[in-house]
Amino acid sequence: DPVREQAFTQIAKIMALENPEEAARYAIQFPSSHGKQQAVGFAVSQWTLTDLESASRWASELPDETSRQTSLISVARSWANFDPKAATEWALTLESPDVRRTALLTAAGKWEESDPTPAAQWIGALTDGELRQELRNQISRALHQKG
Repeated sequence: DPVREQAFTQIAKIMALENPEEAARYAIQFPSSHGKQQAVGFAVSQWTLTDLESASRWASELPDETSRQTSLISVARSWANFDPKAATEWALTLESPDVRRTALLTAAGKWEESDPTPAAQWIGALTDGELRQELRNQISRALHQKG
């Protein structure tokens, strides 16, 4: 029922503003859906602001692959807003290649915006040539869009 799903999603988002950990644990119980992923992602993103370590650990231990991916990317996105270098280095440690790639693109992009020279040097030192080129391409596109 779409109305019920939307209601659960909104409840979880409101809860996340007050108690993000509780909201994440509430939202993860929803049946699998787009609304569930939105609610979990929002709650984890809020949780990252108050307890980064617990939020990232909880996200990495989720048994459901889709929820784990959504949550880890939310951690990277939120973390990158206040410490993009650390978020980028953390993203590199993620096991799933798809999640690692998305998290790296998000975090490194934020790092490049805030401190371009060290970010570019870090990207240049990556041993994965394909990933290094993808990050460079993303940054180049972002620079052209700004200009």
